[in-house]
Amino acid sequence: VWLKIVYSNSLSEQSRCAMGISSSLNAKEGGRRVVVSGAGEDEANGLYVETVKPHDGKPQFVYAGRSRCNAPIVFWFASSGEQWNIRKDVPTISKAPRTLDGVLGVVSSTGKHWYIASRSTAADIDGSGDAPPTAGWAVSARAGERAMGEAAYGIGPAPLVKLLADGEPVPEDVIRDMEERGAKYIADGE
Repeated sequence: VWLKIVYSNSLSEQSRCAMGISSSLNAKEGGRRVVVSGAGEDEANGLYVETVKPHDGKPQFVYAGRSRCNAPIVFWFASSGEQWNIRKDVPTISKAPRTLDGVLGVVSSTGKHWYIASRSTAADIDGSGDAPPTAGWAVSARAGERAMGEAAYGIGPAPLVKLLADGEPVPEDVIRDMEERGAKYIADGE
């Protein structure tokens, strides 16, 4: 089984490595969990776990399942814009001529900035404390930006967000959806 949902709010080192989570996005022992549902970008839907390392003074949450290209999907707060964000960072390998040291390609990253929540989207970012707000999410104006131009499709509607209470089980439909999508990504070589 490629997906390991851990109800104790923690993930083992083996689970983090299997998911491709970088060391800066390690799950926090006893960290909080967030469920995203209803997003038009289906890959954003699922369980997120709090990470050890905060960003701009607030916690980050990383997707706990298998994503396309095994790339991290992260909730994070940007204090400069006073907004929460859901973004996916996809590593890409571009072809390059062979160099003297034998390098055949260059690894870079392209970000997919999907959703935002801020005062301008009617999100209560002050009332939610250091957790992502549960309402007021919107599709980012940058959602269509790609390294090779604009995406040919939209990703609406914006998601619904729920912070799970300590010990609250992950809903079965969320687990099932994550497992089905993960199996498809693996079968399709994504």
